[in-house]
Amino acid sequence: MPLKAVANPPLPPLLTFANGVRLVSRDELRPSKLEGWEQVFSLEELRDIREWYLALACDWAGPDADMPTGTSPETRLANAHLGLQVAAPIGTFLSVCIREQDAGQHPCLMMTRFERFHGTVWSRMRSFNGMTSREVESIVNGVIDILEKGDARAVNPIRLFEHGLISTDRYIRILLWVTAMDGILMAVKEETFVSRLCFLLGADSQVFPKEDDVYIRRPTVVRDVAKDLFKLRSELAHGAKIGRRFWEAREDLRTLFDLQAYGAVPPRYCNLLEESALSLLTRILRKIILDNLVDEFSSVKQWKARLNS
Repeated sequence: MPLKAVANPPLPPLLTFANGVRLVSRDELRPSKLEGWEQVFSLEELRDIREWYLALACDWAGPDADMPTGTSPETRLANAHLGLQVAAPIGTFLSVCIREQDAGQHPCLMMTRFERFHGTVWSRMRSFNGMTSREVESIVNGVIDILEKGDARAVNPIRLFEHGLISTDRYIRILLWVTAMDGILMAVKEETFVSRLCFLLGADSQVFPKEDDVYIRRPTVVRDVAKDLFKLRSELAHGAKIGRRFWEAREDLRTLFDLQAYGAVPPRYCNLLEESALSLLTRILRKIILDNLVDEFSSVKQWKARLNS
């Protein structure tokens, strides 16, 4: 499954994840030969498949091809791919998986198309900055474990995160990502959502941390956007008219949207809230995994006790 066409932005060193999926470069794994596939792929897709820089790979052999996880190689690749997005939601430049069966001179090729993921300008600039290889590996393995175990309480926020990446509509993305946070926080009410989000991440912690090493500096902290995230999500969920302040052009936000990165499009508050929702949700998911809180989160009683502490 090709991931990147070029070496930049920076990516973690080659890793092997718990389900057998490997992060590989083209020096280690040569691209598949796709002669005769012009009727299946566009010329652009054929170029990208042949010229990828980094990819996910999964080896399997014999009658136990779907071992050890009991899932197909495609599912294992998809789970690892989603785990990488939790670590760094940069999106995907290509969403095609190639399966080669038989290591002979004429392997049988099978193709699976996955939904394409769309990051945000900020998340693509952030990439894997500020993260160690061990953290990336732990996050991906944590997501894989959650998906394979299938506990709905732990899986649902990740699937909402995933479907937000698939959508290209800003408001749908905000709706899905804030709903995922609301589920994690067990809030329902605005006041509870705000207080628990501030408790979990810190009211004065930066929404876009300095260690992310993005050249646009944003002073936005959690308490600045928590209430408005819930408010906008509620308007979207209940079919209410979206408040003017969320969509009108805001010149006072111009310094938060660098012209080089965002172009000349007038800055709007909903743009900032979209990127805030993605940043905060992935921070929460990473915290649950890296702080070994998955089992606690899976227990409603234990998790509520933590949130109320």
